[in-house]
Amino acid sequence: MQVQIKNKCGLHARPAGQLVKVAQEYDSELKIRYQEKEANAKSILDVLMLAAESGCDLEISARGRDASKALSSIWDFFQKEM
Repeated sequence: MQVQIKNKCGLHARPAGQLVKVAQEYDSELKIRYQEKEANAKSILDVLMLAAESGCDLEISARGRDASKALSSIWDFFQKEM
């Protein structure tokens, strides 16, 4: 699934923390890819290390028993929060 960062400040500490909180609600493995970097969506340090800026596209993937629900929640997060 591809999402775009709409927040003018990019994926900085506050939204990254909120994203991690959403991701941690699920058992599935959640990954975020930006350019050549990949992050565990459940790790604030990994998410911040992406240094994703406003307007960039992120590729989100999930693997596990609740993957579709997790992706839906992540999609909603980026539509509302970002």
